[in-house]
Amino acid sequence: MATIEVGDAQRAKFEKFLSDPRSPEVTKLLKIAVASADLKIEDLGIYWGVTVCPEKDIFARINVSNRILFDIHMDCLVVVLVLTHEFGKGRLPKWLQLSSGFPKIEGSRTAIFKNLSAAKKAFGMKAFNQAFIAHSKTQWRKLPNSKWHNPLTNSFLI
Repeated sequence: MATIEVGDAQRAKFEKFLSDPRSPEVTKLLKIAVASADLKIEDLGIYWGVTVCPEKDIFARINVSNRILFDIHMDCLVVVLVLTHEFGKGRLPKWLQLSSGFPKIEGSRTAIFKNLSAAKKAFGMKAFNQAFIAHSKTQWRKLPNSKWHNPLTNSFLI
């Protein structure tokens, strides 16, 4: 795990996150997503990271390398990147809504869930987890800079 200094902006965003009454439920889903993507704690802050309130309408985000893997919006819409070929033929759930993902990654799709509980349901599916893990491994290089991980999130990730 990398040692990253905490700036004033990161501290303010973390405090904003913690002060929101939804933060405990969002934290649980972040932990589920990290476990489902098979992200290792020793790589935290080096190859993957978590940011909170990184943008006006984003509540929490998981970054892998220089890509967004998972977003929770302020309205609790959840966006997850998956590789559809990992679902296998006929194993794609009918309730799963997919849109385009990263154009340079074959099979990359964005799964969009209307709320946290719908996303939790998806993470309970083996095929969905395989597709999520596969997308998390499409690129494995260091985070571009310290803004791609807020080290204060380590307090609830570790």
